[in-house]
Order: sequence, then C-alpha cells, then structure tokens
Amino acid sequence: NAMVEAFRARMQVELLNRRRWKTRVELATAIHDYIEIWHNTSKRHSVLNMLTPIEFENQHTTTTIAARFQTPASKKTRPDQWWSQHFW
Repeated sequence: NAMVEAFRARMQVELLNRRRWKTRVELATAIHDYIEIWHNTSKRHSVLNMLTPIEFENQHTTTTIAARFQTPASKKTRPDQWWSQHFW
C-alpha cells in the first residue's frame, strides 16, 4: 500500500498538478502516457541499480549476447578434430 501511495504522490506532483484536462478521456490518456512512456521506461529504479529499464535491458542483452558467443577453452577444437566430429 505504501508503494502505491508513493507512486500516486509522485504522479500527482509530476503530472496531475501541472495542468487541467477538459475531458476524462484526455486525463486518462495523460495518465496512460505518464505510466507507459515516462515511469516505466525513463525513470531510474533503485532495484535496477539506478538504471532506467531500457538501460538495464541494453546492458543485460549485451552481456547475454557476449556470453553466448564465447566458447569455453575446454570446448575449443582443432580443425582436424572438427572434421572428425562432424563427418565420422
């Protein structure tokens, strides 16, 4: 409950107190955009070591791709071993 209250208070300061909306649809769109565009993608999160979710995903993707293409030294084979492993 405290987490929701903190989020609501932050949204109140960053979005709701800044202007008035003519319709509920306009307000709902503004809230949706705040959550999906700003809060979920651009805001730094302490759980992610103060990275934005996009920065965290980029870091994780880069690490995963690099690890995927590294072959452990014990699994490296000489060219003559590769031939025998694949064709015999």
